[in-house]
Amino acid sequence: MFRVRLISDYFGVDEGGPIHATREDAVRAARLMLGIHSYPVRAEIRQFVDGRFRQTRVVGVLARG
Repeated sequence: MFRVRLISDYFGVDEGGPIHATREDAVRAARLMLGIHSYPVRAEIRQFVDGRFRQTRVVGVLARG
């Protein structure tokens, strides 16, 4: 299970998006979000490492500068 965390100086940190079943779905969602925002933003693809959906680890980073 994966989630996208968006980080920007404009709005801070946002990880309120949906949980994705595959890494490919999460990357697709991150690319969509990078295309929507016109200001610098970084998208981290994070994988859940526990059963309670609390702890995550970064498995990929996409950025729009």
